Amino acid sequence: APAGLFGVDWARDGMVFGGFAGFGRLNADFGNSRGDFTQKDTTAGLFAGWYGDRIWVNGQVSYTWLSYDVNRKVQLGPATREHGGSPDGSNLTAALNAGYEFGTEGGFRHGPIASVIWQQVKIDGYTESANAGTLATALGYGKQDVDSTVGRIGWQARFDGGAVKPYVQVTYDHEFEDTKQASAWVQSLPDVGMYRVPGMDFDKNYATAILGARMELFGLQSNIGLSATTLQKRAQDATLFASFSGSF
Repeated sequence: APAGLFGVDWARDGMVFGGFAGFGRLNADFGNSRGDFTQKDTTAGLFAGWYGDRIWVNGQVSYTWLSYDVNRKVQLGPATREHGGSPDGSNLTAALNAGYEFGTEGGFRHGPIASVIWQQVKIDGYTESANAGTLATALGYGKQDVDSTVGRIGWQARFDGGAVKPYVQVTYDHEFEDTKQASAWVQSLPDVGMYRVPGMDFDKNYATAILGARMELFGLQSNIGLSATTLQKRAQDATLFASFSGSF
């Protein structure tokens, strides 16, 4: 799921204001030869923050345009039926982060961090197409509207000495919203009505760890690291990231 982000900000007296835009593409499959899907997301947002000697606070708001291409496969004995659709959607996100640091500037610094992230994701409903005109196993899906509110508390530590400045961050995360189920109906039996489709059952409590280092590469300030989410039921997530910035 590669993604890129570009931003410009203005900083003065500890205050930072800016904007950003990005694009990402996810290619995934359902497993067990049941098909696959592609998600494309285009994002635009605003950012603001204040950074003191020990205390810092920042926030952001963004809007993402989502588009999907879904290919679902149904195995009926030796025959395979394929159904597809291309719904659109959106993701409205707002986040607030804060932290406090102990220690001395230019050396080892550490302290608590906290954040809250709110998201509202909407996906359009759609009816599946069918190869060879076979609609007996084709489904139709209702609109999906899902809210997520994640609170995080944790600790971070960093060392500012030397050309390479390593850091580590560990947080305990809690999802405050309940998981919702999607709805669908069989196109060949419209009078039967809609039924609920169980989704993945994630834990509401999990942990996230980030390990990285800041350094200067090719005259640019760089941040390279690994983020991993653990302790989720039947699911793990790992992300490699790299950012490069300069001033003018």
